[in-house]
Amino acid sequence: FDIGSVPEIIIPNKTGYICKNVEQATSYISLLDNIRPNDCRQDAKNRFSIESMAHNSFAAYTAAIMKKIV
Repeated sequence: FDIGSVPEIIIPNKTGYICKNVEQATSYISLLDNIRPNDCRQDAKNRFSIESMAHNSFAAYTAAIMKKIV
């Protein structure tokens, strides 16, 4: 459902579907075969690998520090 971090994690029609209600969710069931597990795995590796998480954390801390200094 379209709450919390779902919109940040799901790539619509590629790694999943974002639903607004139960009726919409049930309509997406027939489309689940269109989601390729390899696409999901690759997206997770790209965004949540140790290297990616370390880089993004470092960038966020650097930006926060620079904002405070300036």
